[in-house]
Amino acid sequence: MIADTRHPLLTIFVFPAFLLITGVLVYLNSFNGVFVFDDGTFIVDALELRTLWPPWDAMFGGVHYTRPLAGLTFAVNYAISGLDIWSYHLFNLIIHLVATLALFAVLVITLNMGRFSDMSAYLALIISMLWLIHPLQTESVTYIIQRYESFMGMFFLLSLLSYILSTRSLNYKRLWQTAAILSCYLAVGCKQVAALIPIVIFLYDRTFVTQSFKQTLARSWRFFLLLLSSWILMIAIGTTAKPFEWAGFDMKVVKPLKFALSEFGVIVHYLKLAIWPDPLVFDYFWQLAEKPGEIIPQAMFILILILFSLWGLVKNHPFGFLGCCFFLLLAPTSSIMPLSDLAADHRMYLPLIPVLTLAILILYSLCQRLPLLISSISDRGGEDRFSTKPGTLAFAVIVLFIIITFGILTVERNALFSSKEAIWRDTAEKAPHNPRAWANLGNALMEQKRYNEALNPLKKALKLKPSYSVVLTNLGFLHSLQNNHEKAIYYWEASLKSRPHHRTYYNLGLQYQLRGDKQRAVSNFKGAVEQKPRWGAALIRLAWLYATDSSIGEKKRQQALVMAKRAHPSNKAYSPFYAEALAAAYAANGHFQQAWRTQMEAIRLASGIKHVVIRRVMAFRLKRYQNGQRFSLPSNQIDPTVRIPR
Repeated sequence: MIADTRHPLLTIFVFPAFLLITGVLVYLNSFNGVFVFDDGTFIVDALELRTLWPPWDAMFGGVHYTRPLAGLTFAVNYAISGLDIWSYHLFNLIIHLVATLALFAVLVITLNMGRFSDMSAYLALIISMLWLIHPLQTESVTYIIQRYESFMGMFFLLSLLSYILSTRSLNYKRLWQTAAILSCYLAVGCKQVAALIPIVIFLYDRTFVTQSFKQTLARSWRFFLLLLSSWILMIAIGTTAKPFEWAGFDMKVVKPLKFALSEFGVIVHYLKLAIWPDPLVFDYFWQLAEKPGEIIPQAMFILILILFSLWGLVKNHPFGFLGCCFFLLLAPTSSIMPLSDLAADHRMYLPLIPVLTLAILILYSLCQRLPLLISSISDRGGEDRFSTKPGTLAFAVIVLFIIITFGILTVERNALFSSKEAIWRDTAEKAPHNPRAWANLGNALMEQKRYNEALNPLKKALKLKPSYSVVLTNLGFLHSLQNNHEKAIYYWEASLKSRPHHRTYYNLGLQYQLRGDKQRAVSNFKGAVEQKPRWGAALIRLAWLYATDSSIGEKKRQQALVMAKRAHPSNKAYSPFYAEALAAAYAANGHFQQAWRTQMEAIRLASGIKHVVIRRVMAFRLKRYQNGQRFSLPSNQIDPTVRIPR
């Protein structure tokens, strides 16, 4: 049974309902959030998420390859609401609530085994509540793409809970073990930290069930072998995926030793935020530790904690289990494998549990002893006049204050995600050394057409990082919007020298196309397609130039048709310009009947467009296709519709 036998109604109904209601209230304003930062790359621009069938396209066909299950859920979100963000936030909140309920059940059962059994339900509620509403969790719940972390965390906790239930159920032991193994595999499909599930469950069994490593292995070796088999799936996914630019031992920017030494300070920072979550920074841009003063004190503190945790584990004390779990759960992101970002709040999603658990149990124990201490001081040798009730009351007041404070801070933190400008302005203020923060703040202001305001943060970003390709690209775009095309080309060319990117190639190609320089336009659109082969916008531009060039050869005309067909299905919101490119490509290859039909579809799709020029040119092209003629332009002539926004 999950319930505390002393409080069955509370543990089964009242406390879980209280957790659910509180979670909804605290995260309700997160639904006003927008797509920010990596949401753009991994959701908005991820064309493989535009269709649910076949499901492996969303799972393994693009950027979610190493986290396929999470990728599939984003495809489900797109099927429900497109890029309307409410369903994404709803999924994230549901995941966090389910994880909280699983944590509550684990804590009730575990606390029932020891000295806190008389208060197990209440302590489990407090710890779960703090974990639910802790401001550190906003990055895993409100920041959409970090569903990776919370989804993995949910299955992690469900796997642990299922295993615990298997040890307490004679009739359904195999069923619960199967559920634990299945949850473990599902967690692997969300994030690689799931590899620690077998280790954590093994340590839990030894600490709270058998009190012996040997007995744990003898009793459940088949079960643990099946859990460990999930590593085969993880290794298969990892070895077949493309190398990450931001992670791995072959990184040129961050070396393993420097990364590991710097992580001592990061872990100390995490512990501080777990107790008092301020300041929370969306993008820390944490710098590598270079001086002994930045390494030695933090390293000594962390090493002492590790030694105490190992000592507690050897002595089979619960605090040893909690300490080892904390360091184990952080090991994939805070040990020797370099990551481009040294610190990120979402990495504390699961490690926060042992910290909060230990902190609350220590606080409760101290509060229980406080009245006795006061009594012994005020009435030496006499009969105690104080019971433990004042201590419990003091504990309740302190906890209530913390819960209210954390709830308010989380609501305020969620509000920052309501706009790109708000979250990046907050980040830039807290981490003024961060060029990414200034660059994204400038980009957010550009999206609001506040071009003059955007220039200052972009220049700050470029000053902090002179070869910053994203900033150079945005400066080029900013000057393009202000019709300063020479400067736009200058910045985009500089950006490509720093780092090739499909959007920069596309912007340059469009700029050259507008100027009538078709050769350079083709060259840059080709660069965009090489960088991102399925990107419809670049495909139709290149297909159009090939299909309408009067001097182009047959091979290029055939390529135009292939690219136009490839672009068509990738664009769910099918636009008349996609159809136009496809029609021109059909005509260029002599398929005039198909060209005419496709052009008719383009005219139908353009019925809501008010530009008179578009309707006239489309009708002219339709007539040519009807007469068995392709639409082509001399090399020095510009398509009259090219300047009309797509």
